[in-house]
Amino acid sequence: MRAELEEDPDTVGLHRRLEELDPVAAARMDSANRRRVIRALEVVLGSGRPFSSFGPGIDAYPTAPFPIVGLDMPRDILGQRIADRYDDQFLAGFVDEVRMLLDRPGGLSRTARQALGYRELIDHFENGTPLEEAKTNAVFRTRRFARRQLRWFGRDPRIGWMPTDGTNTEIALASMTELLGD
Repeated sequence: MRAELEEDPDTVGLHRRLEELDPVAAARMDSANRRRVIRALEVVLGSGRPFSSFGPGIDAYPTAPFPIVGLDMPRDILGQRIADRYDDQFLAGFVDEVRMLLDRPGGLSRTARQALGYRELIDHFENGTPLEEAKTNAVFRTRRFARRQLRWFGRDPRIGWMPTDGTNTEIALASMTELLGD
């Protein structure tokens, strides 16, 4: 069923179909998020039940048997750390790794080809995007993903947020100890 849905190039049309079958799920997701739209349709068509009926999702926060700590880092520092990480990955052979994986029999799966950093390097190899532009695009997309993660986790009331600049582990440890209560 998934293969059949993936053959349809009209993501907006797929979302309209989901709206007809499960308006609650359709209203909760971006009509351009092809992967989620297809997954929701797959569940609805395969089970006969609305995708939205399978659980409360983010609306329910089960009690965790342990404290949950989130690191609250200024966005500019986080963005620089992401860029630095890509610099380190490129120096450590990430470009060669992606080339080797592409050259394997069967190459990379559709999902793996979308992974942060991989998609941009695949674009470099297959479409001639300059390497520096591919790296810049990877940094941009990773920063955007980090922002989405922060918004997602920011809604979770179970998380105790600990401020950090990412450089002083002693201060971070002291803050965490205070937050967790020894």
